[in-house]
Amino acid sequence: MAGPSTAQCDATSPGKFLKFSSIEYVTFTDSELEQARRLYFEKQRLGKELEVTLSKELFCRLIRNTMTNMIAIARASEEFRYPSKHEVISMAKRLVEYYPMIKDKSSDNVWVCKKEKRHYMLQILLTFLNASP
Repeated sequence: MAGPSTAQCDATSPGKFLKFSSIEYVTFTDSELEQARRLYFEKQRLGKELEVTLSKELFCRLIRNTMTNMIAIARASEEFRYPSKHEVISMAKRLVEYYPMIKDKSSDNVWVCKKEKRHYMLQILLTFLNASP
């Protein structure tokens, strides 16, 4: 059974990159996440997209690795800083746009992710901030 190509999925959704004035972040992805994303868009064409969810393990991997990437990119910049709250919220919006199956089903807002999930992203950032000298 042939699924949609990645190009078909990407044609109607945002890219993996999030560009700010001085820095560019990238959304984490791997083969399992891309497979779940393709399945979502396949089910969406059939009107059954609500059946597709990410497992807790995949969701945690997505958030953890995206935040780790953001921190590494920001720390490697000339400013040697951590991602700002605005950047973290913008990335959360981009993640929900790129991986629509993590969207809070009870909300009408396109980018809203459950409060616990947003809190989890910010908690990872705070952990890094508190661990730094």
